[in-house]
Amino acid sequence: MGEFVKRKSIGILIAVLTLTSIFSMYNQSEASLLSSVSDTMTRQKISVSASHEIAFTLSSGTAVTQNETIAIAFPLGFASGLDNIDCGDIDLLDDGVQENLNNEVGGCTATATEWGAVVGTRTLTLTAPSNAATYIDASSAVIIRIGINTTEEGVGNEQIVNPASSGSHLIYLGGTFGDSSTIAVAILTEDQVSVGGSITAPPGGGPPGGDTTPPIVSNLRVVNILQTSATVLWDTNEPATSRVNYGLTSGYGLSAVGDGGGLVLNHRVDLAGLTADTIYHFNVVTADASGHTTTTVDDTFRTLSGLDITAPVISDIQVINITETGATVIWTTDEPANSKVEYGLTDSYELGEVSAADLVTSHSLDLSGLLGDTTYHFRVTSVDSSNNAASSSDDTFTTIAPADVTAPIISNIRVINITENSATVIWDTNEPANSRVKYGLTATYGLGNIFSADLVTTHSINLSSLTRSTIYHFEITSSDSSGNTSVSADQVFSTLPDTIPPGNVTDFLATPTAGRTIMLTWVNPTDTDFAGVLIKRSFAGYPASPADGELVFDGVATSFEDTAITPANYNRPIYYTAFAYDATGNFASGALAEATIEVALTLDVKAWPEKRWPRSGNWSTRGAVELREVATSNVLYEDTVATSDLGVGAVTFDTAPVVNYNISFKGLSHLRKILRDVPLSGGVNSLDFTLANTFYLLAGDVHRSSDNMVNALDISTLLGSLSTENEVTDLNRDTGVNSLDINILLANLMVRGDE
Repeated sequence: MGEFVKRKSIGILIAVLTLTSIFSMYNQSEASLLSSVSDTMTRQKISVSASHEIAFTLSSGTAVTQNETIAIAFPLGFASGLDNIDCGDIDLLDDGVQENLNNEVGGCTATATEWGAVVGTRTLTLTAPSNAATYIDASSAVIIRIGINTTEEGVGNEQIVNPASSGSHLIYLGGTFGDSSTIAVAILTEDQVSVGGSITAPPGGGPPGGDTTPPIVSNLRVVNILQTSATVLWDTNEPATSRVNYGLTSGYGLSAVGDGGGLVLNHRVDLAGLTADTIYHFNVVTADASGHTTTTVDDTFRTLSGLDITAPVISDIQVINITETGATVIWTTDEPANSKVEYGLTDSYELGEVSAADLVTSHSLDLSGLLGDTTYHFRVTSVDSSNNAASSSDDTFTTIAPADVTAPIISNIRVINITENSATVIWDTNEPANSRVKYGLTATYGLGNIFSADLVTTHSINLSSLTRSTIYHFEITSSDSSGNTSVSADQVFSTLPDTIPPGNVTDFLATPTAGRTIMLTWVNPTDTDFAGVLIKRSFAGYPASPADGELVFDGVATSFEDTAITPANYNRPIYYTAFAYDATGNFASGALAEATIEVALTLDVKAWPEKRWPRSGNWSTRGAVELREVATSNVLYEDTVATSDLGVGAVTFDTAPVVNYNISFKGLSHLRKILRDVPLSGGVNSLDFTLANTFYLLAGDVHRSSDNMVNALDISTLLGSLSTENEVTDLNRDTGVNSLDINILLANLMVRGDE
């Protein structure tokens, strides 16, 4: 029987080597393990650059919330500082959805809406944004890409350099979000595997018939590498058997069959009974249903080290034997470890530490030299024999306060809010204490003993039902929580006299009478200490206080007639203020009333212009009548009057007070005449500007300037009116302006009227 053997070399790029996480996160003893952990590398050869795609699934009870971190730590051998990796070479995906990274070179810090990325010495830390509660939900599948396989803001341009030595390397996954794990990746001398196979001719010789091609092996990988076990996986393009030859050399010596000896496309062979931290050689042998067999070239993997890499678990931290100056910190660990306590007044532990080198599981360290009644921060740390360290979170305890044998110090004694019948005693103490005030009319304090049990440093006791204008003695007592008591010296204060005035009178009215008096009426207040009403009067405004104005009334009646109003105060407001007062002399703010005695002043005037034609019965004119102040001759009231042919007319002033005035009269073209210091009375007053029928008003002031003087301006005005009939310039009223009028004007030239 002939045999045809064909060998074929196939270069296969091993792109994926996935190993299940096997260790919990360092110093996170209660964290959950991540699941489905893998690191897919583009190259696994020593000293070459490779991109990484790290995948894992969060546990069902853990999520990544605001400001929490995801940390990746590469072991020694990977490039320190991860070479030139920056945040532009990093992608973060949550269930396949790209998270928003702050991919700004030189920045990369987390913002309110963007993840931050910090690259350190063989570490990468991703920090969640701050403006939402949760960024990655529990049970989410997470992918972190590092290298030229990133896509968020264009393809990255840097990769991580592999270690220079082959073997299994542990990558740590963890962070402040809680879950953790490790990934074992294999770094190979060569990452290309040659696969050989042989095909046997069918019985009878000659070229084989039917299936003549052996299975093609692909995606060969070793996963689940532990100290004593590993799993070999591969795929074939057709169903085939599964066998792995393995041993300490390429001669193998051991073999294992997987998949129950059946024909499968996806192959799995579990290796057990291995030795920790050992390099194993292996190849795989797979045959299809026609007996065509493929055997891969020799390859290696290293089992994990058997060294302890798990930190001690710290539990049951207690502080016992607390005194004024010392305390004992105790805790337990799940394995022998040393002991250290850091402590201080803040979580910086600035006061130092105490420690013990003995490896024990029950730990106890004494702190001494402490201050009484003081809160201390502390943290415990334990390191096992393999130098794995664990530290607790910050905790506190408070030392016992020293025994109090000192009485409170009483200070700053004051009496405030003193009224006629009450007062408040206040004081301070240098420590919390109760409050007691004894008081009375003498230092025996027989009137009261008021106590408050509240322990305070600022004390306040109210005293009530006191008597006005009285001196009171009082004594203060304060006791602290330990019963130490201080007593003040005798103190005194005086209550105030009555300072509260009665209410104002009500319905206060001032009513003018027909007899030109003012009737005042009111209703007295109902205050028990009401003593009377003081009514003051003023013509300049309401009296603002009992000291202002003229006294009108003082008594307890409810009405009064003010008959003391003189004619000089007619036609002007009269202001009254009624001040109710009590027996102590406290005055109310005052009730207001106002009235005016209205009297009309009528002036019957007689004024004769000079040189009229005919000489009598021709004295009509229009004139201005002015009431002037006597002292200054300032015009106070003015009106106009038209006199009859007999030179008489009447003018009425409704609001002018009835007093003496300088009274002037000035016709249309005449000089002003003033009657001085004329007394007027209410009603009709006769005024004769002719001086007993002998004086004529001088004519000639015809210019509109009303300068009360006959001058060139008047001559010019009169000349401009010659041969016309004009009320102003026809001085003699002969129906025409002519030389007779000029003669009258010239006769009075340079004459000035009264001023």
